[in-house]
Formats: sequence, structure tokens, C-alpha cells
Amino acid sequence: MKIWTSGKKGTLAAAASALTGSYVTHGGVISCGGYDQLALLIAYTQGDETQIDFRIQFSDVLDFTTAYERIYANVGGTGVQDCLSTEYKRTTAGNIEVPVSTGRWPYFRVQFKATGGTPTGTFAALYNLTNVER
Repeated sequence: MKIWTSGKKGTLAAAASALTGSYVTHGGVISCGGYDQLALLIAYTQGDETQIDFRIQFSDVLDFTTAYERIYANVGGTGVQDCLSTEYKRTTAGNIEVPVSTGRWPYFRVQFKATGGTPTGTFAALYNLTNVER
């Protein structure tokens, strides 16, 4: 049986944060604090862009001179996900939950951008770091 322990929560992007056509880090570089699970909660309001893209990066150095991206296989709901991609892609408005292991990396950051069309959509994003006891 897995037991989720309470952890650390925070805001990456406040409600109605604007998207741009280039990747922008929202929330800065965040310490994983020894937690092994990260959950992103994203509320996306689609504008004139085709989709929202986001990527989760981990690093062992605070300045992110070396960043590592995970390869993802799927996103639930009605979103579209490229197989073996380092980017999440969502083509419809809605709420997204993305759980991922931190791999015990010390730091993470999340970058967002709009793709296709004119970026007029908005989003909000929260994170939750926890441990799973096995």
C-alpha cells in the first residue's frame, strides 16, 4: 500500500497568466526538498493559439547550466501527447494534472509557451511535492 505524505505546495503561475510564443520559466527554480513526487495542476484557457506546450526540467545545479528533461508517453483527458516527447502539448482548454517522479533531483522548473496562431490564451499553474512511502 502506498501512502502519500504531506509536502510542499506552491504557485508557478497566478490565474490568467499570459502565454507567449517562446518558452518562459514560471515560478523560477524550485527546490524539490527531498520529495520524490511532483504533481502539476494547470488550468488552461485557450485563446487564438493552437495549443499550450510545457516541459518539466530537473537539475542538480541551481543555475540550471545543465538541465535534464524526462521523456513522457501520455497525458490523460482529451489532450494530445507526442509519444517519446519532452514536451506536453494540450490542444483544448481545461484542467490538467501531471504527476511525475522527481528522481530525487534537487531542483525543478517548468516552462510554458503557446504554439500556432497568436498567443492570447491564459493559464494558472500550481505544484505539489510529496513523498510516497512504500
